[in-house]
Amino acid sequence: MKGVFQRWLSAAALAVMVLLGIGLGGASENILDVYSLVDIPNIDPGTTLDGIGSETVRNLYDPLLREVGEEQPIPWLAESYEVSPDARVWTFHLRPGVTFHDGSPVNAEAVRFTFNRFLTMNQGGVAFIFGPVMDLNSVQVIDDLTVQITLTRPFGPFLKAIPLVFIVNPQVVLAHEVNGDLGAAWLAQNEAGSGPFVIKDWQPGQLYEFTRYDNYWQGWEGPHLQGVRWRVTREASTRLAAIRSGQADRIDWMTADDWLALQGDTYGDPQNFGPQNNLYHIKLNNQQVLADGVTPGPLQDKLVRQAMSYAFDYEALVQAAAQGFGRQPQGPIARTMPFHDDNLLIYARDLERARSLLAQAGWSDSNGNGIVDKDLNGDGQPEPLEIDFVFVSGLDLYEQVGLIFQASLAEVGIHVNVIGSPWANIVGQQAAGPAEAWDSYYVTTAPEFNDPHAALFPEYHSSNAGSWVYGDFYNNPQVDQLLEEGVASADEARRGEIYQQVQRMLVDDAAEIFALEVDNFAQDIFARDVCGEKFVPGPNAWFWYGIYFCSLAS
Repeated sequence: MKGVFQRWLSAAALAVMVLLGIGLGGASENILDVYSLVDIPNIDPGTTLDGIGSETVRNLYDPLLREVGEEQPIPWLAESYEVSPDARVWTFHLRPGVTFHDGSPVNAEAVRFTFNRFLTMNQGGVAFIFGPVMDLNSVQVIDDLTVQITLTRPFGPFLKAIPLVFIVNPQVVLAHEVNGDLGAAWLAQNEAGSGPFVIKDWQPGQLYEFTRYDNYWQGWEGPHLQGVRWRVTREASTRLAAIRSGQADRIDWMTADDWLALQGDTYGDPQNFGPQNNLYHIKLNNQQVLADGVTPGPLQDKLVRQAMSYAFDYEALVQAAAQGFGRQPQGPIARTMPFHDDNLLIYARDLERARSLLAQAGWSDSNGNGIVDKDLNGDGQPEPLEIDFVFVSGLDLYEQVGLIFQASLAEVGIHVNVIGSPWANIVGQQAAGPAEAWDSYYVTTAPEFNDPHAALFPEYHSSNAGSWVYGDFYNNPQVDQLLEEGVASADEARRGEIYQQVQRMLVDDAAEIFALEVDNFAQDIFARDVCGEKFVPGPNAWFWYGIYFCSLAS
């Protein structure tokens, strides 16, 4: 019955049904209906690592090893593997009998082609991860079901990153190559995989339908979905009404208020999937200069950054952004990340400590106007401690973060200007360098895989200057050296020591304000009849193969 209603149900009719408490059922078609804020712009496994693209790729393709939930990667296309003592040579043994969706075999040549394709294209995505440690001679075919990968140098997180490489069908890709693009234009909206689902319908900006691949090598015994229907639905109120009416089986990008509103609801199941690896930061420009382009700004002083860290009202942010379903982070990586240092200093709010640090750095309210000042360039004229905070225009929550930041720092005599700007402008000013970049801004970062390298290297290694994620312009040669050693080491114990040392240095330097660590309440809400969902952190995504309707399981 659900499918019939979906052909004509208008937003007004849906609202009426919600008011009347009428549900539409969820499992009659055995198809998971997703009402999503987000479009699916690119599903080329060689170039996309964004959340929605990654989720789609994860279900159309198979990797050598797969992440399912928060478990360690498990054998998938590769039924076993060996690694050399120096962790540079990896030999994978493929499962026999696995086919792509066109019936051709998944073999060692397909693995070699997949790696060489994204290395040749070098368009971000997995090339960003593996490009520094591989070249076009790295992957060798030993026999039809054996492939050997030789890294140009050790890469500590290799095993955690390899699930991001999804194997493509060389024949299909090359059949759609145009002007040497290795099929990139075609693969952005089509697939060449071996995964559990195939594309049934593709209407950009509106509707995407996927149906299961009947000959999937894992089989379909037990409860499974027949398909997934992805509707692009911009209005949060419409998504919320759809889950309540039974029209939707999953909705996304809902607020903490929406999460709370569904507590005890008959249809919505506001499940809490626990902490993500995402963190929310207030970036502080560690190389800030004044308007003259020469004089070091106050944010160059570690004592000032520490004072801001003690002054910030973390609890206000937790309540405003997450309705209490979150916490102040302990340092620059999430508590769920391997090698997190559980003994790190936490800058709990302490206004007296903040004022003391400012005084120690030479800042005082010389004219009694409530703003501390200091002669920074030696001309005898004190400069007020005033910084700009920029938020993405239109994102009310980010503006609210700025206002909390402004109110918090005002209590210790620091004036914050809260300014809205388009995201493209923020990124552009970052690319122009520290003299042109904003003093501070709020940003969410999500590591591509569950390893400190994925979180720390992009954000704090000086080679990433100009990137939006490298918002602090933090430049510490010792940290650079440690991060380079950490990624190149095959010794897990040594890697743990390195990454904990880096965490301590970043916290001591107050490189930024580690603002918020949030539970996964807002990512997705499922209907109560949905079972088996396992959230994969990193590029946040769901593996549809394990999902089913509870009422059909019996």
